[in-house]
Amino acid sequence: KIYTGFRYNYRKEIHTKHKVEFAYYNNQVDAKIAELNPDYFLNSNTSQQFIAVNYEFTKDHRDIVSYPLKGYYLETEIEKLGTGIFKDVDLWNFYLTYRKYFHLKKRFYAAVGSWTEFYGFGKHHYADVRALGYRAYVRGYEYYVIDGQYYFLAKGNLKFELLPQKKAVFRQIPFEQFRTVPLSIFANLYADYGYVIDNYYYQNNALANSSLLGVGVGLDFVSFYDRILRVEYTINKLGEKGLYLHFSIPI
Repeated sequence: KIYTGFRYNYRKEIHTKHKVEFAYYNNQVDAKIAELNPDYFLNSNTSQQFIAVNYEFTKDHRDIVSYPLKGYYLETEIEKLGTGIFKDVDLWNFYLTYRKYFHLKKRFYAAVGSWTEFYGFGKHHYADVRALGYRAYVRGYEYYVIDGQYYFLAKGNLKFELLPQKKAVFRQIPFEQFRTVPLSIFANLYADYGYVIDNYYYQNNALANSSLLGVGVGLDFVSFYDRILRVEYTINKLGEKGLYLHFSIPI
């Protein structure tokens, strides 16, 4: 993969950001890939090149970006792969996510979020169309990828602050700025729902065109420098149970 381009960010005030990107892509695969999947670049092609134009808008009113407890976050993205200069790719992509965070009462908090992405109409290169299992996923399906032309995802979280922030001091650490380690612990109940529409390759993935559900409980450990450890026990619709570790916020 060869990629080059430039990105322009505009941030007039702290909560709002615009991003515009122009990029050139040149992708190539071994002939064996095209033999195994003729639709990878369509028509058994082993290469593709295209110009991509991307616009992204974000509105961020979260209190703490790394682990929000109050506020909301909105992000929308429009992307065009292929601008007519090269004929290999012609694809529109639309992405939208909205997340809301609530302080319910005393040490109780809640969060809800939704994600959706749509890849135009018609049959496109298999390599260029992605759904759940990449930047968005249903908890309990961490080990799965469900590709398709459209997906919707909703997540809900109810959390209780088990341990309000405490600070432990380790005087043995030679650097003063690292001696004080803050720690908060939150207990969680959560449920996720997702659905992927795949009109072309669903025969190879039984999870496409079906409801995906994951529910579970977990503990969040929040420390300094935006460090987060989530320990979650989840059950999915397949009846699979698992203990999962994550290092980022779920919503």
